[in-house]
Amino acid sequence: MLKNILSAKNVGGSFSQIINDISDGKSVAVFGTNFSNKCHIVSQISAPTLYIVKDTIEANKSVSELQKLYGEEVVYLNAKFDTLIYKDTFIKDNLYNRLTALYKISKGCKKIVTTIEALYQLYPKKILSLTFKKGEEYNFNEITLKLVKLGYKRVDFCENKGEFSIRGDIVEIFAINLDKIYRLDFFGDFLEEIRGEESENVTEIDVVMVSDVIIESDEVEEIKNKIKKSYKKYGQLLITENARSLYNKLCEKLDLDLFDDSLQYVFPIIRNSTNVFSLLDENMVVCYDESKVLYDNLTYLEKEHITRCENLFKSGNGLDFIENQYIKSVDLIKGLTKYNQVALQSFKTIIPFFSPLKTYSLT
Repeated sequence: MLKNILSAKNVGGSFSQIINDISDGKSVAVFGTNFSNKCHIVSQISAPTLYIVKDTIEANKSVSELQKLYGEEVVYLNAKFDTLIYKDTFIKDNLYNRLTALYKISKGCKKIVTTIEALYQLYPKKILSLTFKKGEEYNFNEITLKLVKLGYKRVDFCENKGEFSIRGDIVEIFAINLDKIYRLDFFGDFLEEIRGEESENVTEIDVVMVSDVIIESDEVEEIKNKIKKSYKKYGQLLITENARSLYNKLCEKLDLDLFDDSLQYVFPIIRNSTNVFSLLDENMVVCYDESKVLYDNLTYLEKEHITRCENLFKSGNGLDFIENQYIKSVDLIKGLTKYNQVALQSFKTIIPFFSPLKTYSLT
């Protein structure tokens, strides 16, 4: 395995010292690193690792490289698209990829690549899923109810992610975390066979929830009251009509139990929302790719977020709780200090997030 060939022990020198210091819990800054150096260091850290890069392009490159070097699964935890505007339709792949990454992290995936924007957002406390295993029994009559609770839509013919169909004793599911439709053949309540495309036989599949908006029936009134409180702040302003329309749409969805993606808007005021730190391993090592660039990104994101929230509120197109779609930058930085931190830098510069105990230069 490439990971073993390129291990700190085999490479030796300062590289070995860097990995040993990180393993000993020391905060480290490494200057003079290029893309390959950075990925090599991240791949050799034995503890769970959160690698923060500047954007999606860099994240995808890093995932690909780390996958080769590490030899095990690496996930990209992406940011959700615009969370400040109420809308009925979303780019579903963006959300599906994020939920799949969160599920894999909850199951122990140790290498995570992400961006500052993704860390800045809110997350579901719980990642719900169903597991189907060949040779086990399930209450066939409850399968529909359980899949619908996860957000799956029943259709006549399953074609798209997030859909399922039932014909006789056959259940077809296109799970958001899988790349193909799977057919489950039951005999009564007994699951006889699980097949993918081209008659591929598998023994087990996991089906991950379609939406991160989980609203319990006993919190609907609580959420509606929070929405109403925010709406009432408009008082007698001329722009109140826009806010009233938004208020009515949200309450209608809640009253009809239509807990779809449009309710991403109320994510800050539901019980099942939290920040990223409750989802991370306590022994996580946080690696920054060009920490000054990341810090500048965070500063820009916060200023842009505050300005957009103010403008939406002034125009009657936003309710004030949307400001909490992002956590405060000071809280994000404070949360990151709970973990051992590593800065990977091309050039010598200040490290905004922490003060390293050890510094190295590869030039």
